[in-house]
Amino acid sequence: MYTNVADLDECNTNTHNCDVNADCLNTVGSHSCTCKVGYTGDGQTCSGKKQISKPTSQATNKQTHLEINVKKNKSI
Repeated sequence: MYTNVADLDECNTNTHNCDVNADCLNTVGSHSCTCKVGYTGDGQTCSGKKQISKPTSQATNKQTHLEINVKKNKSI
């Protein structure tokens, strides 16, 4: 004889152990946690938002020179 037992959705009932920076995926009889984009870890612990590198002063100087040259050429 088989017993039909409803699956508890840990994600929707907020009974999971996923980090606040993780996505919860309900599975039959359990759940899994995966860190969101930009975070690393095992899903139960996620850390470190991805840092976007800032342009170096050399790159900024090159951009400024290009902008000046473009402005000079347009005024001719």
